[in-house]
Amino acid sequence: MSLKTNRSGKKIFSASVIIILFSILLLIQINSVDTYSLAFNNTYEISKTNAVNGADCESYKDNIEVTNINSSVIPVFSSYFGGKDTDSVNSVSIGKKNNLTAITGVTQSEDFPLTENNQKKRAGNIDGFIALINSNSKKLLYSGFIGGKGSDKPVSSAFNNEGNLYIAGYTDSDDFFTTKDALQKNNRGKWDIFLVKININNFETEYSTLIGGSSSDVLHDITIDSNNNLYLTGTTESRDFPVTKGAFQEKITGKRDAFLMKINPEENIIVYCTFFGGVSDDYSEAVGIDSELNAYITGYTYSSKTRSLPVKNEIFGPSTFSYDSYIAAFNPDGSDLIYSTYIGGGGGDRAKGIAVTEKRVHIAGYTYSDDLFVKNAFQNNFSVGNGSEGFLTCLNKEGTEIIYSTYFGGENDDFIHAIKSDNRGNIIIAGETKSENIFSSKKYDIERIPDEKRLKNNSDAFIAVFQEDSGSMNSAILIQGNDYDVIYDVDGYNGKLITAGMTKSDDIDGTEPVQKSNAGSYDGLITEYIIADK
Repeated sequence: MSLKTNRSGKKIFSASVIIILFSILLLIQINSVDTYSLAFNNTYEISKTNAVNGADCESYKDNIEVTNINSSVIPVFSSYFGGKDTDSVNSVSIGKKNNLTAITGVTQSEDFPLTENNQKKRAGNIDGFIALINSNSKKLLYSGFIGGKGSDKPVSSAFNNEGNLYIAGYTDSDDFFTTKDALQKNNRGKWDIFLVKININNFETEYSTLIGGSSSDVLHDITIDSNNNLYLTGTTESRDFPVTKGAFQEKITGKRDAFLMKINPEENIIVYCTFFGGVSDDYSEAVGIDSELNAYITGYTYSSKTRSLPVKNEIFGPSTFSYDSYIAAFNPDGSDLIYSTYIGGGGGDRAKGIAVTEKRVHIAGYTYSDDLFVKNAFQNNFSVGNGSEGFLTCLNKEGTEIIYSTYFGGENDDFIHAIKSDNRGNIIIAGETKSENIFSSKKYDIERIPDEKRLKNNSDAFIAVFQEDSGSMNSAILIQGNDYDVIYDVDGYNGKLITAGMTKSDDIDGTEPVQKSNAGSYDGLITEYIIADK
């Protein structure tokens, strides 16, 4: 273990921001004095003594300022998950009432890790899977396939208030299993949406339905409100998609439109379903709900150039580029917009996730715009040249004001794939980066795996924790193996943070792992951390 000194020769020994390289573990404190780096070989050591409150440091690449560092992220658990072929964990959900962690994703592996009494062979080329892990013991309780003879892709999951689990995705299987009370029993188009409920007491399928029209329908996100109603969002090409009478937009206006659907599972009915889009292609990537049961969707639209996306009380107009991000808020019965606005610049912009809190709405994604609107920014400038940079934008709930908006990235491509809020005032973003300097600068050096030990053009996974009120970054994590690493989803609750993703690296050391090593080409990757306030 080595301790660095600052320019005055003073030693610094306290940790707040943790950068995790699973071959090398590093802890970094940014404060009013200077920085240090502690290197360990595959061990976890956390010091919370003599912690110093963060103060403004010199700007990173002249455009990033880190302030108010006030929490530590402690690694608890990491594991591979998969077989000899390609596997990916696409979503993760923390059970707030049942001590369970649910992961879902896709697999092409014949030897995928399954628990007893489950279908032992994949039915199609790409099958979905669901796995449940005990949050305390880290024991794999259940692992099983979801799907038919075609391709089946679970992309989102959520626990309801009783602790049972819903999984949603899309399928082209014509033999996808549905229950007797399904809203739709047969696949009507090339791709249809599926919605499955798992009873966590016996791990059996309690409900399964297909949803869709005669063309392709793709789901991207699901969430559940305080009354156990389900909200689904994605993109559809089906003109006969099951929209409801009186919905905000009853007819599709382009080749592909976004959709928002609310389902009451107790009555087994579609409460409302609406299209949302202009004359070009429109995509919804994520959905969030507030305490008043207003629904918010975000994604990206190619209707910006024709200015045909439905807008109301917009903060920004469309850019001149071909696609922009957007956010749209709907009233509780889905009959009208509360507001809808473009969010973008002169390049392409893609919002990938949304986090709705009591007073604010946060969206995150990635952008190719060097003129994106910034305010109270963690990073003011676009620093990648012609590539992509992450962005995080926070609005008040009414959609009348941008609270803060920031770039997030380094000198190479950076992608934010997920954003979540927890119940402790943290906003968590996650994704992948090709930037060597995403958390470092000439002044604040971070020891990295030497380039000669890594494959070129690979990505590293990252997580960053922001303070909701101020928009400052509290903590940051970098997962850096010797090959491709990415995080697709993240969830947080009661100081716990869990990620889901994929890796091609074979040198990530597991902590209490379900699976110790990479079994194939690409394996799923699960990691868990504790966010500890100082």
